Amino acid sequence: MTSDAKKLLEQVLLLGKSERASLATILLESQNADPEDGVEKAWASEVERRIEEIDSGAVAAIPWEEVRERLHRTLNDASRRHIPPRRSRRRRSPLVHRSKPGLRARIP
Repeated sequence: MTSDAKKLLEQVLLLGKSERASLATILLESQNADPEDGVEKAWASEVERRIEEIDSGAVAAIPWEEVRERLHRTLNDASRRHIPPRRSRRRRSPLVHRSKPGLRARIP
């Protein structure tokens, strides 16, 4: 942090709680301003491209009823197969016992 930034921080810390909160909000919004503008422009461009594809007949829209039916069929098939949810943690082998940190012994 530069000396100017440190001086500014010291002055800001002397402000009241609501004034500091307002400044913090403005600073955070200023950090996110540029990427959000790019994302909004990209989505607007994508929407226009998709509308043009539909209007020109290059692609055909799928009726909601058909999409819903496919979704229900897929979910029902998955539930019948009992697909377990992905686990974020690695499961330990039941054949390995850790009696002390760093020590691994095989259980017969």
